Amino acid sequence: MKQVNSLKFWHGLLFMLMMVSFTACVDDNEDTEAPFLEVNPATLTFENGGVQTLEISTNRQWKATVEDADWISLSKTQGEGSDQIQVSVPEGTIGEAKINIIMSNRSGILKSATVNVKAGTVIESKLIYNETLGNADASQKPYISDYQGWNKSGDGATSVEYAGNKTSIRSSGLTNTDAYEGASGPNVVFFGTAPATFDINKIALAEGQTNLKLTFGASRSKQNEDKSYDNSFTPETFKVSVSSNGTTWQEITYEKNNGDADHPYWILATANFTLKKAVSELYIRFTASESSVFRLDDISLSTGYGGQEVNLEEGTTTPPEEGSGTAINKIINLQKGGQTKLTENMEFEAIVCGDPKVNNASAGTLNLMTPNATAANEGIVLYNGALNEQIQTNFSLGDKVKVSLKADKVKLGNYNGTTQITDWEISDVTVVSRNNAVVPIQTTTDKLAEYAGMPATISNVTISEAGVWEAKTYNFGDLTVHFNKNATSIVGQPYKAGTGSITGIVTVFKEKAQLMPRNLEDLKDFVSNEPAINVNPENLSFASSGGEKSVEVQLANIEGEITATGLDAQYFTVSVSGNTVTVKAKENATANAITGKLVISSKNAPQVSATVEVTIAPQVRYELIDNMDKLSAGKYLLSGYIEEYNGTTYAPYSYQIWTGEITSGKNIDLVTKSYEFTNETLNPKDEAIFNEVELISVPDKANTYYIKTSNKYLYSTSGANRKLGLTEDPANAEWVFSNLNTVGKPEAKGITATNNGVYIVTAGAASNHLRSYAKIANYDYGMYFFKKKK
Repeated sequence: MKQVNSLKFWHGLLFMLMMVSFTACVDDNEDTEAPFLEVNPATLTFENGGVQTLEISTNRQWKATVEDADWISLSKTQGEGSDQIQVSVPEGTIGEAKINIIMSNRSGILKSATVNVKAGTVIESKLIYNETLGNADASQKPYISDYQGWNKSGDGATSVEYAGNKTSIRSSGLTNTDAYEGASGPNVVFFGTAPATFDINKIALAEGQTNLKLTFGASRSKQNEDKSYDNSFTPETFKVSVSSNGTTWQEITYEKNNGDADHPYWILATANFTLKKAVSELYIRFTASESSVFRLDDISLSTGYGGQEVNLEEGTTTPPEEGSGTAINKIINLQKGGQTKLTENMEFEAIVCGDPKVNNASAGTLNLMTPNATAANEGIVLYNGALNEQIQTNFSLGDKVKVSLKADKVKLGNYNGTTQITDWEISDVTVVSRNNAVVPIQTTTDKLAEYAGMPATISNVTISEAGVWEAKTYNFGDLTVHFNKNATSIVGQPYKAGTGSITGIVTVFKEKAQLMPRNLEDLKDFVSNEPAINVNPENLSFASSGGEKSVEVQLANIEGEITATGLDAQYFTVSVSGNTVTVKAKENATANAITGKLVISSKNAPQVSATVEVTIAPQVRYELIDNMDKLSAGKYLLSGYIEEYNGTTYAPYSYQIWTGEITSGKNIDLVTKSYEFTNETLNPKDEAIFNEVELISVPDKANTYYIKTSNKYLYSTSGANRKLGLTEDPANAEWVFSNLNTVGKPEAKGITATNNGVYIVTAGAASNHLRSYAKIANYDYGMYFFKKKK
């Protein structure tokens, strides 16, 4: 009997627990009925203001909020159970908005409803322009001028063009997926070093389109000192302006929602405005006055109810110029405003603030700044590669010069963050006086970019290890320092560890500010008296056939004859002439590589040396594949073929083999090196880089392959000429192969492949010969493949 009672007890307890669990799962309200919410009517229409009633039927607590309007008044914004809200709209109001009713408990939103509110004469919105930025590959962070994946639509979008200053297309950062209605992702406009701008030019407006509505998605993400992020959006540092001609601009205000309050921190902004006078074209400019924190996406312009009045003809304003209004400052502001030419002839005095004799810059660079300038935006570059020798001969650091520029001749551009003038002549610049003081700007790394084109000094730089300056980029804490290969009087010099100051011309590379020291004086705090030897290159690679190559040697704080030892005389012959060491390698007929170490020293300081790694490649024989009959899936060397171009003879080094790299900049081609093919062996003209590609068959598609190298796939990023790229996703990387003579000229030779509307062929060019074009009727050679023979 006790056992039966015990079972009844436990069954009863279990039943009670199940009931408690069930009722607890409904929600945290004492009412165990299922939650419901009904709102009537679903649309409220006010012809000329007034008050209307909104009926709410529910069995829970609720809240009401107004979206996209400040002209709606609600008698109640929260309550519990069924109720009524009086909705008021002032007379004369025209517009559309939404009232959102949300029912929730501790666990979150249970149900929601939206009521559309229309006031005044309802105008049907018409899309004029929309841009989602597409989904083309943005891994290379293309600048606005280089990007080809635009996705514009709308009646006025046909002739739209884009321009940018220190802005690029990115697919990184927090995506805007589901952040607002219509959020597209993944590509966005990224605003780099401030001030950065993005311009949408030539939006066509139809007759009578003066009441307009502009919307866009945007985000701001700034890293704090403690590595946390500030995602609050600040309209005061992200401005929007409109123009009828792209020259004079009028700022417009906008409202944002509260999307920056929570992940993913994207806001939707709206600007309602009315053009005082109709125009045929509208230009829109977005300007960020904070560096590297803003992203922009989903820009849309449509007809609307209008709002703030904008006069684009009379009283239009131009964004205030930065700097002091000097001639150089005026040139900078013209270029930042999108001008590619001067608006008038200009004559002014400037100081040579770089050191042409050392030339830690591209050949043909002359850095100029406003005399005695202390403000930002007072430095420019005059560039002409053909004048390099004359620049080095005629000008020195500290020269005051008179500059005469002709508006119909010179061009304006931007290079490495600095306004650059091209197509000038040496007679345009004459020396007025010499040995003038050039005082660098004392600044910090966070403000360095503001002084692009000018000399600046960063203090308290720490270098932890001594070394020898090389032609490369260094990172010392927050400071980036770069040396160009042209700076031969700096490269090869030893430096010591320690803390001190570094001075140089400020440039901006890939949106990061850096210093380019002008001479050793700019590095004086780190000059070392220790003896050192620098060699270039540090590696010598020979083909199996052998050959001859040289090493250039620089001695620092050492005098005496150079010695070169260490290589096996059975395979190598070494000779020294001045600062050049020549190595002759014999043919390697074996299946193994022959290696050695060339030790370079000085008779007066034998304790100091530098080592060059030397290799003779093993004997590898290749089969040349030049037509589709021989081609199949497998691993190959991919090559182009050229015998002569523009007076330069390439033979016998006619085969141009892909290194696996692609170029950067506006045109993206395959980087190639020249080889001779004889007796089934490949002999490089210079450095040997054998990069194998793998052709992978695409299932169920004839003559269709993926071209894979280093775990990435080659593809055409946009379908435009010379826009090749590498991606980890093979989805858009299928290439259809054919003999070139079947799709090009009948006498053409080699193989071609097409992807996204372009073909790979060998182009007549000075370098990097494998390129992609949509039209190939004039090309003589396609691709060639080399397969290792077993």
